[in-house]
Amino acid sequence: SALTKVKMISRGNNSSYLKLKPVTGRTHQLRVHLNSIGHPILGDRMYAHDSAFALANRLMLHATKIKLMRPADGEWIEFDSACPF
Repeated sequence: SALTKVKMISRGNNSSYLKLKPVTGRTHQLRVHLNSIGHPILGDRMYAHDSAFALANRLMLHATKIKLMRPADGEWIEFDSACPF
């Protein structure tokens, strides 16, 4: 099974701005979960229906923070990136 935490930041007429946190790390987890509840990620050509393409010309999914363990020494390294949209 897979678990995703979802928090709505804002809502518009045709879309919502969400903060998503995958608790598990399944392939395409965020995309699959949102599509399964009828809220596909805009621009998702793999899982969303055609109307989701009309509102965005790219996949509107962005990781603002990624934390990884460096294999060479086991040290945790973190990368931050502001959301461009």
